[in-house]
Amino acid sequence: MKAISIAVPIFWTLIVIVLHIMPVRLTAESDFQIPFADKVVHFSMFASLSFLCMRSLKFNLGNLKNQHFIFILICCIAFGGVMEILQGYTSTKRDSDILDWFADVAGTAAGLLFGETKFLSFLFRHQIRKTT
Repeated sequence: MKAISIAVPIFWTLIVIVLHIMPVRLTAESDFQIPFADKVVHFSMFASLSFLCMRSLKFNLGNLKNQHFIFILICCIAFGGVMEILQGYTSTKRDSDILDWFADVAGTAAGLLFGETKFLSFLFRHQIRKTT
């Protein structure tokens, strides 16, 4: 179970990388487009990433300290920044956007906050180690 708890955030990180650098199809202007849909996608990807990282650390270490949250926050924010810079340098018809990075930052914070609430504790109750 420990290997799975480590593999899931790594696998999700790889998915985020692929989604950031894969080419996009430019659609016709007549297509229906949802405003700020890309920001919602960025927010969701990084909320999921920070949540999975936090749950993995919580499973492997037990109770987390503030340093662990700060570490995840800094890593996810830096990762989002690197991905945005990388988008600007790849030839995939994508551009780097500071607002996408802001969505990454907001998603990271939301994922950490959501992971700290008891809302999903029933899903992960088997993963939390008892520290005695």
